[in-house]
Amino acid sequence: MKKNFLFINQAFKRDKDRKQSFINSFNNNLCNTSYGFFILSLKYIGNIEIAMGLEDANKKLNKNYDMIFLDIKSLNYIGSPSHFLNFCNNIKNQQVCLLVNTDRLFSDLLDLNKILIPNLKLIYVTNLIKDYDRYCLSNNFRDKLRLTYYGLGTLDIRYDFNVHKFSQTERINYESNNHIFFSGNYSYSPIRKLVCEFILKEFPEKIRNIIINQHLTKQEYINNILSSKINLALAGNFNNLTYRHNELFFLNAFFLSDYSFSEFKISENFSNLDSFCFKTSADLKDLVYYYLSHDDERQKVSKDLNIIFKNFYSPKKFSESIYKDLF
Repeated sequence: MKKNFLFINQAFKRDKDRKQSFINSFNNNLCNTSYGFFILSLKYIGNIEIAMGLEDANKKLNKNYDMIFLDIKSLNYIGSPSHFLNFCNNIKNQQVCLLVNTDRLFSDLLDLNKILIPNLKLIYVTNLIKDYDRYCLSNNFRDKLRLTYYGLGTLDIRYDFNVHKFSQTERINYESNNHIFFSGNYSYSPIRKLVCEFILKEFPEKIRNIIINQHLTKQEYINNILSSKINLALAGNFNNLTYRHNELFFLNAFFLSDYSFSEFKISENFSNLDSFCFKTSADLKDLVYYYLSHDDERQKVSKDLNIIFKNFYSPKKFSESIYKDLF
């Protein structure tokens, strides 16, 4: 018998377009939201009702659920402390799992040790870090930490429950017009600025498409990825992982990443980190020159990464670990 769940997402009160986008993704089994992968996995286990924020959730808590899943960002948009107090009172006889983006655990705005949610069972973290000491959590919270994965970002990929697979995006044979591509903000992570400036300085003879603080449409972004020999996937805010790694893995697009990738649990799925991760500027320089002159090897690495990713990035497989943890 399927379980019954309530998933409480952030309210998006100030952004109706994002709210509608989340609802559309949920209804159409798309994996383009922060918790898209987790939600798809939950759908294997039970029926999911969604609430947009705590105020909306409080209207639905007149019945019992087998589990309530709470996006921690919904606590930042409470609107009134009474909503949180009412929520805690309404769930005193129900169990709750918290969902957290990696960067939130490093934010000064968040102190998990002060979030007193009744009956907190587990904390699912997108891209969980291996070293739990870095989270500065009490043992009670550390024991509750579990891994989940980000969605597929800009890729509007639908999941087909009939065949247990994501709809396959055809890998068009783009001409490799760019040698190196990166698009994004420098953010709070120093690695992005350092790497981009290094690329611009060290490879003047190469075609480098380094786009900083400029908006690309989804199709422009994807076209640049697929027409570039080497993409860069660099740490984001608080040195966390972003959607970009998942996008590139899924698209079978070759990329180089700084070695902070190895600090996250997701890296344990890969035995060939040195083939696409660099530790120093010298490593980066060597890898760029090597892969630009060895097309077959570059394509083999990207294909191997794509196969590994699709093997573990499976909502059906992941649903089994969720069920085992919760029930």
